[in-house]
Amino acid sequence: IAPADWTEGVSVSEAPGAPLSRQTAPLKRDENGVFRPTP
Repeated sequence: IAPADWTEGVSVSEAPGAPLSRQTAPLKRDENGVFRPTP
């Protein structure tokens, strides 16, 4: 969370899906700790 007058980055409304884009299936971590869609 940054101050309202912060000049760096974008807001959540400016970057839909942040920090993760929408997936077709729920995300779960694989054996390496990486999020992957799980059908």
